[in-house]
Order: sequence, then structure tokens, then C-alpha cells
Amino acid sequence: MKPRDYRNSSRKGRGGSPRSRRFFLIAIFLLVALSAREIVAEGGWPALQERLGQLWRGGAESGSQAPAEQGVYGGRVRYVVDGDSIYLQGEERQIRLWGVDAPERDEAGFAAATKSLRNIASGEYLECVQVDIDRYERIVGRCFVDNKDSGAEVNALQICSGTVEEYKYFSKGFYERLGC
Repeated sequence: MKPRDYRNSSRKGRGGSPRSRRFFLIAIFLLVALSAREIVAEGGWPALQERLGQLWRGGAESGSQAPAEQGVYGGRVRYVVDGDSIYLQGEERQIRLWGVDAPERDEAGFAAATKSLRNIASGEYLECVQVDIDRYERIVGRCFVDNKDSGAEVNALQICSGTVEEYKYFSKGFYERLGC
């Protein structure tokens, strides 16, 4: 059987021969696999999921500086969910504190982290500067008591309380450099 000449076929303009398309797909797969392996090594499976979500939404890593401002939400704290999430009056979406990693409900330290955030923020007027939207459609932001120009940052106060840790995968050590 004579080999097919793809140069003059109706498949022209579709990426060449099946062999070259296969090579291209394999090369892309290997690049994605190596990138995923590196991200998993740095922060585990949740970090890979979050990074893929950022890429899907077109977001970028924040680097070592404070993240760029995308929107500002202000209101009194209506409800403290846990050690790193709140609801503001007038805002339906939950706000997750950027750079804060609090224990989950089934982990040791959950109650202490939640109580700490309640002591810092309950009933206070906060101004939250959006950094991102996470995979659960929550606003991820830096929140300030009173206002972002002169108020104390809730995220930093919560980290300095010792009941939560800095989420360095995203913050890149931003709060560590600020000190407590």
C-alpha cells in the first residue's frame, strides 16, 4: 500500500500529518505533567487544584508583594464562619482571608482560630480588598478594620494571634516579612 501524501490532501491546514499532531500532543502532555509534578511537590494536591483554578480563570500568582487590588467590599461583619472566612452585611458571598490558613472544622485548633477571628472582627466595620475569587466562588481578600488606608489588617492580626498560619503558597511570605 502506498503511503498517503498529506501535503496535498483535504486535511491541509489542520496541523500536518497524524504523526506530527501526535508528537505535539505528547509534548504538551509532558509539559503539563512536569509542571503539575512541581506544583504538587511545593504545596500538595490542594495547591495544584488551586493553581489550575487560577490558570482557568486567567489569574496570576501574586508574587512576593501584596496582591493587586481588584475590588473593595465594605460592611459590618455579619458572621464569622471559621478562622479564615467571614460574611459582611450587604455582601452575599463569603470572604476568605488571603494568606491565612486556619484549621478545618475537624482539626485541632478550629475553635481557637474561630474565636480569635470573632474577637478581632465581630461587629466591626471592615473594608476588604479583593485579591482573587477561589474555586468555591468566594471573594479572597485582605480585610482592614475601618478602612484600607489607616486600619489594622485583620489577616495580619489573625496570623499574629498564633491560632492560624500564613498560607505561604499564596502569600509567598508577605506576612512573615511584615512581622508581628
